[in-house]
Amino acid sequence: MITIVAEATAKPGHEAAIRAALDACARLSRAEPGNVVYQPLEEVERPGRFLVYEIWRDEAAIAVHNETEHFGALIGTVKPLCDHLAIRRMTAFPAA
Repeated sequence: MITIVAEATAKPGHEAAIRAALDACARLSRAEPGNVVYQPLEEVERPGRFLVYEIWRDEAAIAVHNETEHFGALIGTVKPLCDHLAIRRMTAFPAA
């Protein structure tokens, strides 16, 4: 399993557009065969700060996802509306 954590901070006035784009992508991403979890989140104390928590079965599933129309649309919409955008691949490890 591979976890991806994406962080985005909206430019002022673009929060609703980012919410809508994340929601649309999440609906379609959850239907992909290699997806385990796809959950967009928004910080309560600071609206406009978003996190997307994703778990994918393997690298092949991520590769397929990255080529989908809905992921391309998300990046094309969100990237210019953000002051900050970071995407990180994570791996789980056993707790001590």
